[in-house]
Amino acid sequence: MKNMTQRLELERPWLQKNYSNKQERTLNLVIKGVDFLKQNQKVVSLANLEHATKVIDPMGRGVHRNTIRTNVIAYDYYKNHSSSYQKRSQITNKRGSSHLNVDSNVNFEHIKPERNLENVKKRYRKMTKQELINKLIQAEQHIAEKHKEWLINQFEKLK
Repeated sequence: MKNMTQRLELERPWLQKNYSNKQERTLNLVIKGVDFLKQNQKVVSLANLEHATKVIDPMGRGVHRNTIRTNVIAYDYYKNHSSSYQKRSQITNKRGSSHLNVDSNVNFEHIKPERNLENVKKRYRKMTKQELINKLIQAEQHIAEKHKEWLINQFEKLK
């Protein structure tokens, strides 16, 4: 988005004043919106901020949440004052760094068929895509090895 804005500035310099006015308007409304939400003891989230800016804006237009995201200064201000954003970023940071490490020697034989599948689903939803891929490969390897053992056992019974 930043490159597109820079390209437009180069191609159409007469719009620079218009862009800067809109960016200032967005920033002012976001600052007032965050203050309004805190004053009314509401959670500072993008949805709440979008609604608050419509209430505060004299024109009644407010600021759309995507506009807040694309305005770097306004988005930084939002991130610094939003507890919901900070909670979400803490969860994703936890998930990325110290979540389940999938090692190559997983023992699938301890898995019980009568386990709670809802808990299993929750655990898998918390895993990253790469962790799920590794887990699936390990499961397929385990199945292939057990199938090979079973075939060898069947041939030995025939002898």
